[in-house]
Amino acid sequence: MMSSKTERAQAPLELVHIDLMTDLKGHPNYHHALVVVDDSSSYVYVKPLLSKAEAFPALKAWIKAAEIAMDHMLKCICSDNGTEWSSFEAEEWKQEAGFRWQKTTPYISAQNGRAERMIRSLQERMHVMLVQRSVPKELWPYAIMAAGHTLNLTPSTEANRIPYEDFHRKSAHGLAKQLCVFGCLAWVHLPRKDHAGKHGVRAIPGIMVSYDDEHKGWKFFTPSHTTHLYGGATQPHSMKPKSLKAEGTRPETDSDEPELEVEVLDMEDPLPKIHTVPPAHPTDDNRSELDVEEIIGEAHTATLNLTPTLKEALASDDAQQWQEAICKELDGLEAMGTWEIVDVPPNTRLVDSKIVLRLKLDADGIPLDITMAYLNSTLNHVIYMKPPEGAKVPKGKAYRVIKGLLNCTPCIYTRGEGDNFAIVVIYVDDTLIIAPTLETVRCIKEEIGQRWWMEDGGNVSHFLGIKITRDRKAKTMDLEQTSYVKQLLDEHLDKCRRKSSIPLQDIPVPETAASIAERKEYPQIVSKLLWLSNGTHPDISQAVGVLAHYMTQPSREHYNTAQKVLQYLDHTRDIHLQYGSNKQQDFLMAHSNANWASDATAQCKSSSGSAVFVCGNLVAWKSALQRCTTLLVVEAEFIAATEAAQEVLFFKHLFKAVGIDVGIPTIFSDNTGTIQVSKDPTQHWKLKHIDTKYHFIRDNVQDGKVRIKYINTADNLADLFTKLVGKTILQHA
Repeated sequence: MMSSKTERAQAPLELVHIDLMTDLKGHPNYHHALVVVDDSSSYVYVKPLLSKAEAFPALKAWIKAAEIAMDHMLKCICSDNGTEWSSFEAEEWKQEAGFRWQKTTPYISAQNGRAERMIRSLQERMHVMLVQRSVPKELWPYAIMAAGHTLNLTPSTEANRIPYEDFHRKSAHGLAKQLCVFGCLAWVHLPRKDHAGKHGVRAIPGIMVSYDDEHKGWKFFTPSHTTHLYGGATQPHSMKPKSLKAEGTRPETDSDEPELEVEVLDMEDPLPKIHTVPPAHPTDDNRSELDVEEIIGEAHTATLNLTPTLKEALASDDAQQWQEAICKELDGLEAMGTWEIVDVPPNTRLVDSKIVLRLKLDADGIPLDITMAYLNSTLNHVIYMKPPEGAKVPKGKAYRVIKGLLNCTPCIYTRGEGDNFAIVVIYVDDTLIIAPTLETVRCIKEEIGQRWWMEDGGNVSHFLGIKITRDRKAKTMDLEQTSYVKQLLDEHLDKCRRKSSIPLQDIPVPETAASIAERKEYPQIVSKLLWLSNGTHPDISQAVGVLAHYMTQPSREHYNTAQKVLQYLDHTRDIHLQYGSNKQQDFLMAHSNANWASDATAQCKSSSGSAVFVCGNLVAWKSALQRCTTLLVVEAEFIAATEAAQEVLFFKHLFKAVGIDVGIPTIFSDNTGTIQVSKDPTQHWKLKHIDTKYHFIRDNVQDGKVRIKYINTADNLADLFTKLVGKTILQHA
């Protein structure tokens, strides 16, 4: 009798549900399909069958393979009372293997509801795939296997877990990257033996119909009615539905298997990632261009595009604001005499131009925004330029450029003293004004406004993409880049991966070549991570520093490590820096650390790490490989301390320039040898072979410009920038 409990099984193969799909029409030979559902993980196995008699051998073969792969023994099967499960062979197998076989009460199929629901899901997906892609019904065996494959990679709604990962206890990332639109058209490479000479046909068109469990590839239905495996060198031709005529599409099958003539292609590169783009405007067809669940059930959320193209901007809901901003910029440049509109002289070469757009997250986030913030230097030679797309310039006209546009370099200005003292920070067109009184700030704004057009943004809330939140009562200031992190994750995070509590688990060793798509995406991810690590996420600096060494030739392992960092950001996306007043700490100090011969993939170079603090607040950090190879640990630590000394002396001079005396800054190191060499000139001979520039710290210690002291390794925060640390240490820091 069936058990009435509804608790799920706790381990794979503890309980599996089985059933048959029957009377499936379309294929000349295949009319049934075996469906097996693992209770604990919802993992499904689908096998097209010629007859019901094949059901038991197919089930037995799959169970045996699963037991070997999972190292778990089958404990219980749940099925109906079909004759295929009531044979002598089935009873003998149950007795030999020692598992239980639960069967439903006659005519009450609901007792095997897991299998029934899975069959309904498979039928619905299979029907959508065939109809939406206008694929002939003869291919239903491939469609149902593809449906089962995507279900195994789709997070379950009950536990929000991926069935494949729960069942196999390993990542589904590799399989998820193979996902492709069922029925899409592609060019399938022919094996070398089928090439008709050097100039013969090397690829034929086909449509993607399924995935292959035994080979790393896809199955394609080709005009010759054979199925090929799709290798990394083949590129999809179209992601749109393609109609196939009913005449001549039926496979000629003399075999008992639905795989008509599978040929395996050599794949030098892993499979590329396929990106699907929804249509910008609604179509007349009421069917969606792509069934989301057909791919992986990925949730598409609306995200802000911070750098839209001109076409995207003018097609968005903010088209009017974009148009006004573009006109304002072009009119302003023309009013400043940057160019003049003239007739194009004959045989004149025109320089291209382009409008670059960027969305600011907070329109009132910058205290002072200079309009037309360029150094407009007069050109000594004549240049004619094409008007950018969107500029209202009569046909046949062009710009004669009179002045060049150069962004000014970042600057810090100071003036006055006492209540009139002010600091002005300028980065291109963004400006911060810092002063003891609002009256001083107002006067400076008025003076700047008399010379340049500007927009007053009020109190600061964003600067250079960093959100600034002040708590005047608690005297704290928070810096965060949550919006940037969200944008980064939406663009690049592989949703099939789970969140991570640490950014880097080990140094990646290149073994497998990355795919074309991965090699293209990798530098984009690392570049964005670099900006984030330099802004508000020092916790990923060491990981990003490792990844940055392989921008041109990343391996699959490096790409996976980059995804690991994204998983960590997904886990800690709300992390931020908080600054406050801590009078118990030294005004200016730094922690220094090194990891000797840390990177075996970089000629055993050592890594340096430093963290600079002002009143106990982290203001600068560094994680980088040392440029020279060191022979001893003390040499690596000595070089790291020298680099930390350069950092603190820079800040000392910066504070001095704005009228603040910080005294003698302190450098903390956990290496006693480094401290001895820095303080005692008689120890210099031990490091004579090191480049003289690294003795910078020794000279400055002896001159009394910096101090160097010992710190316990457990308290040395620079450790985070040189070594792999666990979750506990990361949280403590």
